[in-house]
Amino acid sequence: MTLLETTLSVLLLGPPSAWLVLLAARGLGQGASRLLLATAATVLAIAILASWLGIGFRDGRANLVVIGAAYLAYAVLAFAAPRLADRPALRRRPTALAVLLFAAFTPMAIGYVLGTVGMLAMAFLLGDATAPPVLREVRASGLVCEVRRRSGGPSDDSYRYGLYRETPLLPLRWRVDGGPLAWEQVMPSAGGSADSCAPGRRFPNDR
Repeated sequence: MTLLETTLSVLLLGPPSAWLVLLAARGLGQGASRLLLATAATVLAIAILASWLGIGFRDGRANLVVIGAAYLAYAVLAFAAPRLADRPALRRRPTALAVLLFAAFTPMAIGYVLGTVGMLAMAFLLGDATAPPVLREVRASGLVCEVRRRSGGPSDDSYRYGLYRETPLLPLRWRVDGGPLAWEQVMPSAGGSADSCAPGRRFPNDR
């Protein structure tokens, strides 16, 4: 199974599978249901926190596995959200309940769009996530600068740089800086090329 096929399977079959797992946990009792929800909340919280801190794996495929696990954990929590409607506090606030349910199921709806009519866009995203950088420089300070291309489809591609601190013992790295590169610096049609990590040099002692 290709990476695209695996991703589409997670997007399309992941939510129904999460619903079945939730039903099975409820059938085993309240303790199993609470353990499942706590595990799902922990996985999702760790993934969100790591993304916010800029921590990830060096291998793009490993990051995709983490995203897939977080998506399945989110689906479990989303299907558990309607149970909150039984609480008196939310019964007295139907608007708040509607907003909660809308927020819970909107990412799932986006996932189904990406897994069907947005399949081409998903293919571009996966290609960008797993493709090697067009440039990788290890600086004297130990920081690693990478320039990556973002597929533009029918339009011109774009480029972004990232400045990372990598751990020698673990396959992890921490993004300390990053951002887009100017169009004129990299677009072939403008006479440029992605051949420099210079836009990432924002630290006075980093040469």
